[in-house]
Amino acid sequence: MTVTINFNNIELNQYFRINVVNRDILPPQDLTTLTVPDRDGVYFVRNRLESRNISVQISIIEETLEILRQNVRDLAGDLFVRDPAPLIFSDEPDKTYFAIINGSTFLNEILAIGQSTINFFLADPLGYEDWQQEAFDVIGEVYPQVEGTYFTYPRFLLDFDSTTEIDPFTISYEGKAVILNRSFQAGDQLIVYNDENRVTLNGNSIMGDVDIDTTFFPLQVGQDGIVTFSENFDGFVYWRNRWL
Repeated sequence: MTVTINFNNIELNQYFRINVVNRDILPPQDLTTLTVPDRDGVYFVRNRLESRNISVQISIIEETLEILRQNVRDLAGDLFVRDPAPLIFSDEPDKTYFAIINGSTFLNEILAIGQSTINFFLADPLGYEDWQQEAFDVIGEVYPQVEGTYFTYPRFLLDFDSTTEIDPFTISYEGKAVILNRSFQAGDQLIVYNDENRVTLNGNSIMGDVDIDTTFFPLQVGQDGIVTFSENFDGFVYWRNRWL
């Protein structure tokens, strides 16, 4: 089966044939270690995922040099973006990377045939699935079943149908919590973006009400953790499964 590439919602295989796709198994890792005098080896402190690259070797085959050059110009226009754009490979259509072109795209031309390598730079090395959602139950709890191979940061959308006088208002999970020092009125809509470290109320930022002890927590893979809330309301938790 031939792999196809969709970049920034454009099917790139209309321009070229793919010869080779080079993808790593695991994103590069940066290891932090500590050296202790008179001790062999080092102490491991932590690891951190680094950015990754996906390179694609391509061939552009046309009938004339003029058609080749025109298609190259059109391809260049579709490859150029100012910010990382969605990148999807047909052999994993449910996973989206966010990439931008990096380095040279030198084209080796022989008659009406061109060969080049396109390097996709992924500042965020993870692949994302579509958004998942789970509704809160009647006692203000939710049981998110996170899949993938890496933890993920959720979002919470809460619609209040009555006034709550609880202050502070908390959203907690596995010993960590988002703490808001305020009450809410009927009709208020609260959105907590754990993935962006921000909170809005009716579309406006309320970061001034976020307690200093707040942790915008992630959801762990495979854990049947319970997210508990201070009071009942209607709403959802949203998350995207993430893959190494």
